[in-house]
Amino acid sequence: MPARFESALVGLDLSPVSDALVEWLPVLARIGTRRLVLLHVVNVEAVIHVAGGYDVVKLEEELRKAALERLNSYRERLEAAGFQVEVPEPPVGSPGATLAAEAERLGVDYIVVATHGMGLLRSILLGSTTEELLHRATRSVLVARLERGGEKPAVAGDPFRGPILAALAFDEYNSLVAECARLIASRAGAKLILLHVLEEDEVAAVAEKAMEAPAGEARAAGVEVEAIVTRGRPAKEILKAAEEAGASLIVMGPRAKRSIPILGSVTDQVVRRAKTHVLVCHQPPGP
Repeated sequence: MPARFESALVGLDLSPVSDALVEWLPVLARIGTRRLVLLHVVNVEAVIHVAGGYDVVKLEEELRKAALERLNSYRERLEAAGFQVEVPEPPVGSPGATLAAEAERLGVDYIVVATHGMGLLRSILLGSTTEELLHRATRSVLVARLERGGEKPAVAGDPFRGPILAALAFDEYNSLVAECARLIASRAGAKLILLHVLEEDEVAAVAEKAMEAPAGEARAAGVEVEAIVTRGRPAKEILKAAEEAGASLIVMGPRAKRSIPILGSVTDQVVRRAKTHVLVCHQPPGP
């Protein structure tokens, strides 16, 4: 099934970050997104913690009602911007796992969430919801990066202005990552950078040859392309290349061949530490 970006499930925790994310969402129209599903998950652990001696069922209902009021106000703003917007009844559950399951049930093409936190804390722990979502999702996940500083949260700029950096690991997700990045770059008119970080036993000339096919496909689609093969620690090299190029988006697969205890996979490290938006590509199941 080819990569698509026509519909997105937007995870909203109804904090001030959600206000910033909703204000930013119209940029998704640039890659062909027309349908938005706004979902708030009532955190079951928070409900139990807050309830105390209060009726849990009644508390859940009150939280759902309040969430729907906020979500419907977001709906009006986004419909005015030209989107088809849906607001399902807020489910109760673990937010990360529930977002992943609802994205599959609703048949959306990808999921959008915003990061929380800045600096060292973010680099150590991105946030339990996003971490769990990345590990459970069967749909691609766009992690929208917050801007640093400022009196109130704001999402950092246009992720599609370019360059778009695609980290190719030459694994089972290689074709999908290249396709997602090529499609975005083509629709947005952005430059595409294809990056491969060599494994210890890889030969640079062989890797450079392997980069010719995705680079040629991108050029055939009218995209300006630069291919880079380098050596080093994958996460570090991906982040370095993105920063040096001023990339507006990093596109990569959900798994990596190498991982580091505690820090996790290369994808985990990049999502935690990137200074820009990150799209983690999954292949949606076929019809």
